[in-house]
Amino acid sequence: MQAINLPPSKGTGRRTARRVLSGAVVASLFVAPTVTAAYAAPADGSEALGRVLDLNLLDIPVADAGFAYAGNPSSPDAKHNPLNVEALGALNLNLGSGLSALPLINSDGSGLLTLGEAGLLSSYAEAPSSTSAKSAAGAVSSDGTIAVDSANSGAMTANVDLTRLLDQLQVSGLTDQLVDEASLEIGALGSKADKTDGTLSTDYLVAGATATVSSPAVGGLTSSLGTVVDGLGTTLNTALSSDGVLGTITSGLDAIDIDLRPLARIGVTDSTVALNGVDAALQQVKDDILTGVITSDTGLVSIDLGTGDISVDLSKITTGGLNGKPANYEVLSATAVQEIADEITLALSNLVTDLRDSLVASLDQIDIVVNLGLEASLLVPLADGTATVEGSVASFLGLVPEEPTTNVDLTLAGLNLGSLITPLTAGVVSVVGDALGTVVNPVIDGLPGVITGVVDGVTDPLEPVIEGVLNEIVEITVNEQGTTVIDDPNSDPDSTEEGDFVTALSVELLPAMGEAANKVSFARSEVRAADEAPTEAPVVIETPTDGQEFTEGDPVDVSGTAEPGKTITVTLDGDDAAAQEVIVGDDGKWTATFEGLTEGPHTAVATDGDDDEESTDEVSFTVVVSNTDVNTADNTDVNTAENTDVNTAENTDVNTAENTDVNTAENTDVNTAENTDVNTAENTDVNTM
Repeated sequence: MQAINLPPSKGTGRRTARRVLSGAVVASLFVAPTVTAAYAAPADGSEALGRVLDLNLLDIPVADAGFAYAGNPSSPDAKHNPLNVEALGALNLNLGSGLSALPLINSDGSGLLTLGEAGLLSSYAEAPSSTSAKSAAGAVSSDGTIAVDSANSGAMTANVDLTRLLDQLQVSGLTDQLVDEASLEIGALGSKADKTDGTLSTDYLVAGATATVSSPAVGGLTSSLGTVVDGLGTTLNTALSSDGVLGTITSGLDAIDIDLRPLARIGVTDSTVALNGVDAALQQVKDDILTGVITSDTGLVSIDLGTGDISVDLSKITTGGLNGKPANYEVLSATAVQEIADEITLALSNLVTDLRDSLVASLDQIDIVVNLGLEASLLVPLADGTATVEGSVASFLGLVPEEPTTNVDLTLAGLNLGSLITPLTAGVVSVVGDALGTVVNPVIDGLPGVITGVVDGVTDPLEPVIEGVLNEIVEITVNEQGTTVIDDPNSDPDSTEEGDFVTALSVELLPAMGEAANKVSFARSEVRAADEAPTEAPVVIETPTDGQEFTEGDPVDVSGTAEPGKTITVTLDGDDAAAQEVIVGDDGKWTATFEGLTEGPHTAVATDGDDDEESTDEVSFTVVVSNTDVNTADNTDVNTAENTDVNTAENTDVNTAENTDVNTAENTDVNTAENTDVNTAENTDVNTM
């Protein structure tokens, strides 16, 4: 057989290449959602995303395409969305050069995926706080619980068609007679992830997964081994034909006699031998062995000899099945593929024993009937009778404990001679068995070698093909885990912070293609949450300062610092109706301006609305009147009594020396016109003393 040189496989991991969309795919994405979309915010402290299907080379931004997103504080409420298969119908996958695009899902079965119980598939997401995020996907209930149990464990979630990948590997010409079809059937599955207060917990469950390859060579075993079965039938029919050993048998039977003197001497006058049930018995062997299903001792491999389908129960590939595995468990490892190939060979090799045993057993279903004519004589004939010796071929050959039975109808002088001619039975069995054994025994003894040669003709070339191709077509991982930036399919931009994910089962197609390989993840749950609640900047009023005075009529700016993005409510003197709301800028600054404040004390309170001690600050300040009317009315007594000394003593030099020009030149008009009444009436004592 020609060697198959294949590139090495690569490890699991989420691809970095994303959003590679054909025009048809782009067009298909504008599907009206049937549920309210959730939109991520880059400032969200926690996020949760559940996806029934995730494809590394495609985004699926359709709200009912089996995903649910939640973010805190933008959209924290729990969401549970079912999968709508029709929303995925126009997505295509590029399998590389030389192949046309492969539909992701197609109702006529030509797509990569055929989805089974789609109603069981849904997604869940919830982000109740900045330190808590929960997601689930697959067969999950409305509260995010994995709902795979005895009621749906046998339900098929998806069938992945791998046949076209044989062409991409460019080995189909070499393997068409050995492997011409391949598929992966995935049972019900689910995953969930929860990160709360810094603790991450993940879980997954896969009810089952079966890889199936169809082998024309295995299917051909039915015909080849059927020839072996037919050969045994031909041998039996020939042995008891007139041209075979029948003549030897009848001549031997004619020589049998029994001496019962003085009563009589019993002899065989004529005989016939009939073979019944050959065709029916051997056809039953074909039906039971060559068109049935054989299974390896471990149950890992089952082979339908009628169709040539080889099914590999992947839950049997490792102790404990597919569940409870460590993170990123590779199902089709090199060791596992070798084990699969060995089990296929072993199961087919068991045909050698099974078919040989079945053929031997069939000899016990084929009857030989020997009819004898008897004569009792003593010098002269005294009486005539008959005898019938009947048993299976196996009984005549001594292959089973049961012996042939004899029925004698011969009476002499009123005495039934049947019990007296037992030696006759032994003689008949010996003659028939010896004659038949010379022909049939060599065939029975040679069956193992003949069957082995036929089976080896299939297993010898098949095993290296299974080893060389199976894990190059597909790479299967259960409990896939890692970190990712959560991408809300309905929003842009997203947060750039990393979260954690768990996938129940992922299938990487043609893994040797590296970054260009398509990867389909079933039941993927992603979460991101802070380890502890973030410490927000407290609300602080920087201006005015406590006790600060403002002139009546001037606006008052109440400003300070707080957590960026927060909405600050500033209330003056407890008047909620006149409260102002301002948004804290990216620099942490905020300002609220109040106008028309009346004279007297005032109190400003600023709060961000959170229920904590640091969310509120307050300050008290005073509004006072201006000084223009103070000297002419209110303070008359002040200038004539208390401040007399000030004007005549302390300020004398000021008015007569430094400010002479001011009072005599610049302010003349002021003193003589505007302030005449003031200087001559209310402040007379001040100016004259």
